[in-house]
Amino acid sequence: MKPRTRRVLNGLTILSAVLFLLIVVMWVRSLWVSDNFSLSRWHEWGLESNCGAIVLSVSMQFPAEITSTGKVSQIGPAQAFSTQWKFSHYQLPAYHGPTWLTLFPRLGRIIARSSWTFYSPYGPPQVGLASEGPALILPDWLLAVVTAVMPLRWLVKFRRHRRRQLRLARGQCLTCGYDLRGTPDRCPECGKTAENSG
Repeated sequence: MKPRTRRVLNGLTILSAVLFLLIVVMWVRSLWVSDNFSLSRWHEWGLESNCGAIVLSVSMQFPAEITSTGKVSQIGPAQAFSTQWKFSHYQLPAYHGPTWLTLFPRLGRIIARSSWTFYSPYGPPQVGLASEGPALILPDWLLAVVTAVMPLRWLVKFRRHRRRQLRLARGQCLTCGYDLRGTPDRCPECGKTAENSG
């Protein structure tokens, strides 16, 4: 393997390991605390960690009213969330306590959805601003599995390399570990020769 390729793979492995640890910490924390991050100007990009899942969303804001049937209805064109870039973070209690279902959400929760959030900063209670947009729900366990692949691959390769070095140093067969000090040319246990062992 070329040195440059090896450096890139090592860098990706380190990044993957850091992401894995971050996801596991957020997963455990999300069982008790809901963390919400957003970056907004014209659109609002959101990231929420709650009850074993991460929700990624993009939303737009509209003037809206609540109809007599309880539905939210748009009454004007889209508006910017802010005149400048804004970053916000807030915490809430998790929507429900830790259970086996929240530890391992079903794969079916990976869906895109559209939702309205209504709030009323002006006028009577039935008129205000609403935001709508798609969201993607990703279970933390799935992200943990994906980010664990490269670190696990590195650990397996490291263990094989370490075992090979130890067997060479001890005069053992590289394939089965049999002591070759008495028969260095061929392993009496597995039949491998010194040239093709390992």
